[in-house]
Amino acid sequence: MEGNKDEALRCLALARRCFAEGNLEKAAKFAVKSNRLYPSVNATELIRNIKERQKGGDSEGKGGTPDSNIRNRRAARNKSEDDTTINSQSKNYTQEQVDAVKRIKSCKNYYEILGVDKDASKANLKKAYRKLALQLHPDKNMAPGASEAFKSVSNAFGVLNDEQKRQRYDQFGEEKDIPSQRYHDHYYTNEFESDISPEDLFNMFFGAGTFPTGSRVYVHRNHRHRNRQRYPQEQEEQTTFSWLPALQFVPILIIFFMGMISPLLVDPSPYSLSRSMYYPHMRTTGDDIKYFVGNNFETKYSSDKIQEIESDVKREYLGLLQERCWRDKRQQELLIHQARLWGDHKKIEGYKTMTLRSCQELQQLVS
Repeated sequence: MEGNKDEALRCLALARRCFAEGNLEKAAKFAVKSNRLYPSVNATELIRNIKERQKGGDSEGKGGTPDSNIRNRRAARNKSEDDTTINSQSKNYTQEQVDAVKRIKSCKNYYEILGVDKDASKANLKKAYRKLALQLHPDKNMAPGASEAFKSVSNAFGVLNDEQKRQRYDQFGEEKDIPSQRYHDHYYTNEFESDISPEDLFNMFFGAGTFPTGSRVYVHRNHRHRNRQRYPQEQEEQTTFSWLPALQFVPILIIFFMGMISPLLVDPSPYSLSRSMYYPHMRTTGDDIKYFVGNNFETKYSSDKIQEIESDVKREYLGLLQERCWRDKRQQELLIHQARLWGDHKKIEGYKTMTLRSCQELQQLVS
């Protein structure tokens, strides 16, 4: 409903103008349309005033008063002007915007998309991106295909602005298909794709709210009108089946009860890397790795079996450290990428030398 607010306000303004000129039929048409797109007190009140004026006009007869006749003649003179205004607003893009979208779609590589040479500096890349992003942003450019063109520009800049990705692209990706021309609602992932989404990249350059319509249509743009038509039916279904959200808790309850009875159905693990009611006692391996066991652990297992268990503990703990180390490195790469985008060399060096504790511990255990 919020996406229809601008159109509703436009219709309400036209309805008020027609009402002031005495064209009640046209005023009623625009007022009803405004209230249907975005219900408001102003539209409802205007509809009521129109109906009262129409009743008063009917009681005066077909001839009407001189003032009403003057208003009707004035409304007739402005009819063609109003129709021209409505037709011009139904097409919210120019031929120049259409040509810009076609040019992006016809490009074969990232350099051609941004309109720069292969030896272009980062400053030139940023300058080209700023120009194209403002020109092709879907909230400003309503031409068909603008959303896909905007994604292509963002992806091209994200790859070429990263030195490592740019080097690999120059070596292998010259004639590859451009990923953003092949997806619609999500990213097509390969090695020549930006690490940052088009929306986030745009906000980093221009700040959130540069185009304050709030439509965000470049992700689900083709579905907005269809969802708007279906809204009353969905609202009725939600009222009828208001008990359905309770079913969301059924899987959670099943998992909870399975967790309670699973120790009774299967042979439990002899250890755990975290303390719990089933593993209250802490032990350490020869590598000083902490793990937890249940009651009567030493009497239940022999010394040879305990050594095997501690080998399993070390193997599982190494796997856990590897996952943490990979996650820390990924976070480090994202921070470095953001610092490169802004040309902050001091932060780049700081992020490169930041301590990754999980990786250090992993290295110590492996060595």
